[in-house]
Amino acid sequence: MELSRIVAVLLPGAEQRYVGNGTGYLLGPRLILTSRHVLDGRDACDVQVPGGRAVPCTVVWRGATHVDAALLLAEADVREQVAPVRWGRLVTARHQPCDVAGYPEAGRRAGGGLDLQQPRATLAPGTGALSHRYTVELASAPPADPARRTPSPWSGQSGAALFSGALLTGVVVTDVSGWGLPRWEAVPVYALLADPEFTDRVTRHAAAAPVWEPVDLQGLVTPAAGWRVRSPATLLDQRAEVVRFHGREHLLGELTDDWCEGDGVRLAVLTGPGGAGKSRLARELCTRLRDRHGWVCGWLDERGPAADLGVLAEVDRPLIVVADYAELRITQLTALLTVLDRRPDGRPAVRLLLTARGRGDSTGGWWDQLRTRTRETRNLTYDALHRELPPLTELPDRDVHYRDALTDLARRLPEALPRQLRDVSGDWTGRLALVAPRDVSAPEYGSALTLHMTALTDLLATHPATCLDDTDLRVEEQLLLHERAYWEDCAAGRPRLAEAGPVPLADAVGTAVLTAGAEPALAVPLLLSSPGFRTADAPTVDQGTAWLAEMYPAPGGSCWGALQPDRLGEYHVGDRTRANTDLVTLPLLTLAREGTVLRRSRAGKPLPLSAAPTLLAALVTLSRVAELPRHWDPVARALDEAFVRAPALAGTVLEAITLTESPEPLLDALHRLTDAPGTDPELLLELLDRLGAGRSRVLAGWATRTAATAARGLPPTPRAAALVHEAGWRQAAGDHGTALRRCDEALRLYDSGEAEATPRRMVHRAADKVPLAPLDRRVRCGHGCAGPGRRPGRHTLPSRPGPRRGRDPRRACPCPGRRR
Repeated sequence: MELSRIVAVLLPGAEQRYVGNGTGYLLGPRLILTSRHVLDGRDACDVQVPGGRAVPCTVVWRGATHVDAALLLAEADVREQVAPVRWGRLVTARHQPCDVAGYPEAGRRAGGGLDLQQPRATLAPGTGALSHRYTVELASAPPADPARRTPSPWSGQSGAALFSGALLTGVVVTDVSGWGLPRWEAVPVYALLADPEFTDRVTRHAAAAPVWEPVDLQGLVTPAAGWRVRSPATLLDQRAEVVRFHGREHLLGELTDDWCEGDGVRLAVLTGPGGAGKSRLARELCTRLRDRHGWVCGWLDERGPAADLGVLAEVDRPLIVVADYAELRITQLTALLTVLDRRPDGRPAVRLLLTARGRGDSTGGWWDQLRTRTRETRNLTYDALHRELPPLTELPDRDVHYRDALTDLARRLPEALPRQLRDVSGDWTGRLALVAPRDVSAPEYGSALTLHMTALTDLLATHPATCLDDTDLRVEEQLLLHERAYWEDCAAGRPRLAEAGPVPLADAVGTAVLTAGAEPALAVPLLLSSPGFRTADAPTVDQGTAWLAEMYPAPGGSCWGALQPDRLGEYHVGDRTRANTDLVTLPLLTLAREGTVLRRSRAGKPLPLSAAPTLLAALVTLSRVAELPRHWDPVARALDEAFVRAPALAGTVLEAITLTESPEPLLDALHRLTDAPGTDPELLLELLDRLGAGRSRVLAGWATRTAATAARGLPPTPRAAALVHEAGWRQAAGDHGTALRRCDEALRLYDSGEAEATPRRMVHRAADKVPLAPLDRRVRCGHGCAGPGRRPGRHTLPSRPGPRRGRDPRRACPCPGRRR
């Protein structure tokens, strides 16, 4: 709630005096929300903000009989800059703290003027629910009024906006007397949004369509509204929803009619390459479920506190939660599934929709890790629906999609241009006829994002002020040139930053793409790791961090977001890495180093700085950057340099390989690390211990080679451990004979005394996993003799060197050697 947006609603009387007043709230520069009864049947009134002049208004909307609310339209702007409000609805039975302020009689000064009053209050969801009213319980009574100037000290508070957190949740309409402490009643926002005329008025005059969000889930889900177009690239962000949704009706029907039917908790996973339209489809599904069926919809905030996830199990209506980038959120999803699996029976349906680029269902992949993590994750993932988004294959459909994208982008393009360019270019819808015909039959146009990017660059090419000299560039390169104008325009108001020049600015944006979502405390060291800011002074760095956060804002708790769409940001990182590999190397080293630094909490206690999730996400992003052949070598050089300066970084690379759908660049870097002459074999063994034998299909080849390499360079004790690792990976690959030989070598090291420790149980376990050889083959037994293949059963290896309890150790083996 912004106090400067609270207005006094004044009813003019005779002799230029006001005969009554209420409260209102600015939704737009000229649009005010208030209570219907405040107007006393009038069609006009005045409004006034603190310190401002009275502005005449007319009533443009009145609620129905049971909806005591009204909209006023001022003759002139009451305020020039007014951001769109966000709307909320209570979805659990939990009491919610709320903010409300107005101009009641209790705040009238001795001279007769009005002053704001902002009492502490709480929303009680259940009280008055059957009457479709919210009850506001005040924490204290107003000051006594012995003169009884008005029937209620709260007269004039009617029409005040009721906020819970950041969400406008209701409009105060009534003072309920007869209780120990005062209570107010409020009309819920959902009653207003049910009227199409109300939503049309708000959309027209407040520059954004009103969409309600769950009040109780604030902090757990990202805002559903408030995304603002800032540059040409932001027109393509799925949060902006600039281009209308097109196609995928069969899949949407399956999700809406089949997957969402019934009670209980169900999961679905949407996969596909970057730009396929996964997030856009998820957003369209949420919109349809919310608008047509009243579902609660939320996009899970990756930084949401795990301790608060329990509220999701208390939602009192059907709920769908979307988790984008699911491959990077295994820990959070595990906590969420645990909460949902423990819900009492009979609660409304919950649907969890995950989006990821790869299926991750092979051994050790992200989905395999999630589904096998706990009992609760196994319970809720066994029947999950998996769907991969296919490319747009029908050529006529593809052409219609391209033309629709041109039309939709033309309507919103002025918002994405600097003011001076906006004034020069004018209305872009009139330039649609100038767009040259485009053949979209090539395979690359099967991507919805490629179609949209092409439509945007084709549209920009129709005006001399935005037409590029070189039109043979890749579509990503064309868009980045337009985006660079946005960077420089935003930097112009910061003198020190503007002096840095275009190359450091481009590098800083690349650093932001790699480190998006990092904690605010990491902003300064990360910007100092950008090649163009390594020697920058503190004022320049401060301007740079504020500049990035302003251009690419992120949800609360992060220093900045990233250039979107992802494919465009990834291309930019690859392009800048070709110019300077430090763009990748230095941020990785900074994240690896800062993860060990302690920060101070508000209570003064040391807390670990959480750089690990950002580092993991940066490595996954790098794996996608290197998918393009022209970016493979620069990324490879950057990773090699990072390994030289921080070999322990390889542990996080291992984890990233299991999460990405493009592991080859990172896997190749690990192979080079293994083969490098200066690599410490102890480090290799540590990586193998961290991975665990047989736990990742994609890492099997590297782990087998690395175990063999480490064994050659290690002293006896760790060499035995490396041999067991190699045995485990070889048996997983089906090389059972070699696996048994490696177990035998490890046992000989322990039996001979060369190896100090004797973890025989580990060796036995590795040997027991090896299937028996066919009967016509000869295998080696535990004490080194060669015998015929044995009948199916357990391999028997000596339990310890020397006789045990007086028995001949050879009796454990069925081969003829035991009888000698």
